[in-house]
Amino acid sequence: MSDSASWDLADQIAKENFSQLNQLHIDNGVSPPKVVWQPRGRDLQHEQLQFLLAYWKNLSDGDGRVAADEIDPLNMWPALGFVILVDVVEGGEDFRVRVYGSAIAQSVDVDVTGKLISETPWQGVVMDFFYAVYRAVLIRPEPLYTEHEPPADVGVKLWHRLMLPLGGADGKICRVLVGNVPGEWRKPVKDGED
Repeated sequence: MSDSASWDLADQIAKENFSQLNQLHIDNGVSPPKVVWQPRGRDLQHEQLQFLLAYWKNLSDGDGRVAADEIDPLNMWPALGFVILVDVVEGGEDFRVRVYGSAIAQSVDVDVTGKLISETPWQGVVMDFFYAVYRAVLIRPEPLYTEHEPPADVGVKLWHRLMLPLGGADGKICRVLVGNVPGEWRKPVKDGED
């Protein structure tokens, strides 16, 4: 997907128009994701995500903003293995993974700490999805919850992801606090297998 198409998709997601996002997934043989802006605790199935949402809300000012420098990993211990911290690079042209939770790394057998999203092993619809949702949070700086099905060659059936925007000194979103919890497991299907 081109960069301009990705930003257009992000804008559609920010406006809660999910038809383009859904079609992207259908065209790539996976179910359309669930997308919820401003989720409530009851919208989240996993206690780690419920904890992160409550933690973020507790830190937010009257405008629903949280400063990146207020985040303390020691205060996130109930969810720490499922936390990703992503730095915004050049206004959202890319994103650098500052922290990649150990439970997530173990689930996918890869650690992408320190890498740009563009340098990660994910491709196709997964890469397009990641860019679009991170950029959507830049456009609409509010909590965003998704449930998405990865391609069949991934052993997790469904990822539960909560994205929480964090602001810099200039007020712009400079980082995204992400909770990412795997759902049920399945046997991955490799290319050429049925």
